[in-house]
Formats: sequence, structure tokens, C-alpha cells
Amino acid sequence: MKTKILLLLFIFFFTGYCFSSKLANPSIGLKFDLNFSQAPKDLGFGLELTSPLLFNIVGLCGEFSYSFISGSIKTNVITINKTYNYYLYKIGVITSTGNKEDGIRPYMKLGFLFVNTPEDYFVKSFYSGIFGSFGIHLNFSSIEWLGIFFEVSANGVFEDIYVEFSKKQIFVSGIHLASGLKIFF
Repeated sequence: MKTKILLLLFIFFFTGYCFSSKLANPSIGLKFDLNFSQAPKDLGFGLELTSPLLFNIVGLCGEFSYSFISGSIKTNVITINKTYNYYLYKIGVITSTGNKEDGIRPYMKLGFLFVNTPEDYFVKSFYSGIFGSFGIHLNFSSIEWLGIFFEVSANGVFEDIYVEFSKKQIFVSGIHLASGLKIFF
């Protein structure tokens, strides 16, 4: 329920200010994620939205990632490799310098993250935590509305996430790398 309310607030803020000429440009991006945590194969693909920056300083950001991890269930007789999927949602604030015409544009994000896991293999289906990110946009000079971005995040989940093949917190918490294409409006 909390996620739906936060998502609706984000959509309201994003669409409400998209048409205001006083604010800096919003963006949407497609990304590839890689998590460095205890899980060796923790990858994902996602979508990222950024609201217009209020007074060219601060705005809202939201992310969705469809992620998956691979692990092995080992017994004395057999080893079974399985792939588990989970959904990662992030909502927070973003601060940036410059505008879409700048070639290099650094930014920072802070916010909350939510993890939705399948109940078949995990103890709980919903986990929450926080994140902090630093990244740069590299904008193309000939196509000013298109660019690429690179981002490094630190993610922390408030509870240990257990899965069938391990009794450790194996994914989401840790260093998170993302890169992708971003379209500016």
C-alpha cells in the first residue's frame, strides 16, 4: 500500500511539472544494473524517471528494476542451480548541476528502496531500505536530448533477506552499478 501511494505521488509530481517552462528538464532512462553483494550473479534491467528539477536544483526520481540472482542448492547427492527474480523499486530526491545542453552533468540521489520477492523461496515478500547514488550524465553534442549515464549506488536493506539456498543476506545490500541511455524532454 505504501509503495502504491509513493508511486502515485511521484507520478503526480512528474506529470504536473513536465509542462511547466520554469523548471529544468525531466528525463526517462533505460538501464542495466549490476549488484556487488554476496550473490555472484545479481543482475537486472530497469526504467528510471526523473522529474523536472525545481529551481534547477532538486527533483524527484523513481526507478524500477526487474532483477534476478542465480544460486545453487547443494545436498550430499545433487546440486541444483536455480534463478530467482525480484523487483527493486527506488524513490528519492535528485540534485544535479547544469542542464541538458551540458556535456557532463554530475548528480546525486538519496531515497528509499523497496524489494518485492516471490514468497515461494523467500521468508517475506517485501523488504525496505535506503540508497545513496552518485552518477554522471554524458550528453551527446549533436543530439542534445539523448545521453548515457553511469551511476554508483550504496544500497542497504533494513532486514536480512534469506533465500532457500543460503542463510545469509545475499543480494540488494551492497554496491550497485548502473548504466544506460537517458532521454531528456
